[in-house]
Amino acid sequence: MNSLAVTLGTFIGAVLKECAPVLAEILAEGIRRAMQDTVEDGKTPDGLADRLRARLHKLRDANDHSGEG
Repeated sequence: MNSLAVTLGTFIGAVLKECAPVLAEILAEGIRRAMQDTVEDGKTPDGLADRLRARLHKLRDANDHSGEG
């Protein structure tokens, strides 16, 4: 049972090590855009979830195409 816990912990650690920079970038960009688009500026605020999804798809497409060729 201990070896399973060690293996699972190692796997989760590796996943987080790979995903953390991308997740941090997505969150930072989403927060930055959410803070700059305000009603006072006369802009219509877009949905934060839609912007994050678009950014995620853009990053996913870039990663898919970088592995080709």
